[in-house]
Amino acid sequence: MITINHDGLSLDKAARELGVSRQTLKYYLELFEEKKLFRVIGKRTHFKKNIYKCVLMNEGKRLLFRLPEFTKMKNNLPLKLLLRLTNSYTLEMANVKVMGFILISLPLLMYFRDQLGLIELPWLYAVIFLALLSVFAQILSR
Repeated sequence: MITINHDGLSLDKAARELGVSRQTLKYYLELFEEKKLFRVIGKRTHFKKNIYKCVLMNEGKRLLFRLPEFTKMKNNLPLKLLLRLTNSYTLEMANVKVMGFILISLPLLMYFRDQLGLIELPWLYAVIFLALLSVFAQILSR
């Protein structure tokens, strides 16, 4: 769930992936902000809507790198690649996106198999690659 780059993490996306309300997540982040683990940045858009982003501070990074779950994730190359390809923060959300891609693309591939020609083979390889990447990421994360 945590991003370490300088872009930060949108609170709306984090709340959606964690399955909690935005206010609950904001409350917990305020508690962590007092301990100087996170910094919450508020930005205004053109439609006068506040967008909050969460950035990990140095003390938070130091604690994060010592967690066994993070070291397991950091050494898992299929998981890192899958999270990048699906633009997700958790393995479960990445698996849902891969399953959705497979459920949509395979019937389309079968329906248009005569008209696709050269696109058919790379598309099929992409489906197989994502499925195998998801399986290997799941196996290596245990």
